[in-house]
Amino acid sequence: SGMMEEVLFLAHRVPWPPDRGDKIRSHHILNYLAQMAPVHVGAFADNDHDMGFGAAMGASLASSHVEIRNKPTWLAGLEALAKGSPVSVASFASQSMAAWVRGVLASRPISHIFCFSGQMAQYVPADFEGRFVMDFVDVDSAKFESYADTGNSVMQWVNAREGRLLSAFERDVATRADLSLFVSDAEAELFRARSGVAEARALGNGIDTIFYDPEATFRTLHPPFPDPLIVFTGQMDYRPNVESVTIFATEAMPIIRAANPEATFAIVGRNPSAAV
Repeated sequence: SGMMEEVLFLAHRVPWPPDRGDKIRSHHILNYLAQMAPVHVGAFADNDHDMGFGAAMGASLASSHVEIRNKPTWLAGLEALAKGSPVSVASFASQSMAAWVRGVLASRPISHIFCFSGQMAQYVPADFEGRFVMDFVDVDSAKFESYADTGNSVMQWVNAREGRLLSAFERDVATRADLSLFVSDAEAELFRARSGVAEARALGNGIDTIFYDPEATFRTLHPPFPDPLIVFTGQMDYRPNVESVTIFATEAMPIIRAANPEATFAIVGRNPSAAV
């Protein structure tokens, strides 16, 4: 749809450093876009370290606005109840972010908006006439629906409400977007089936096959690990990851060990929950 003039890139977490799944994806997409056109980045920071994004990435960007997201969950919950909106959307609602986005759209020739994670779609004006690409990554509403089967009755109600409202929100956003992206064909297919929106496609995360070359020389670990070694790597306070390793360790490993007693399972990642 016409030439790419300038890009507005919105992300729920600063796309730097690429040290966790979502940041690896957003970081590489941002770098790619920055080679094509001037990019303006609006993003939230989890902590002071994330605030270093501007200094680290500034030279390759036209402009950026990063603010710490420190709204307590209870406040986001109250706002969500008052507005009838999903809690995860209310958690990322900020007047200063909205003001910055309005300023960029008013003062710059923004032809494309790339939105990373559904929570940021609230900042894309309904009347934006350029191209709007929405990277949902995952079907978040489906996760909350699955959570509604567990926990106490209050959390079951909260998660069921979140799943229901988020599902409607995702459908509305995808209807407005020119293209919706997901991490895999399976996730895109799930979304098309749930939403009825046809313009949903997979954009895989990819892997750096030069750095992660099995033939490359890596520092050996001491003591050396037993062979064979099965490794799971990920953010270990993220619920789907926690469930994956718990099920694998308790259900799959006994079967594997019965056939191969030396087999070892290693979990590699930050912030392990108690279950991990």
